Amino acid sequence: MTSDVTTHTATRLDCDGDLWEVTWLPDRVLSRNEAITAVTFAETVASVPAESDLRPGLPVWPVLAAWAGELGLTPAAAVALLEGCQ
Repeated sequence: MTSDVTTHTATRLDCDGDLWEVTWLPDRVLSRNEAITAVTFAETVASVPAESDLRPGLPVWPVLAAWAGELGLTPAAAVALLEGCQ
């Protein structure tokens, strides 16, 4: 999976298509749905204006929190991991 919003990608690891790796979560093997969530998370974070700190209180925060939860992360931890890869 590629994106026109971020450089982060997801790569299928098996022929059945349910084992995936995402560039900003390199030590994890994800399901297809988790990979889609991870790429969508990265796209959304990339779309937030640079002058806005990603923090609780922003309108997008509850959405980021839900997606991060699907990945077993807090939104703050997911943002930190994502930003550590850029």
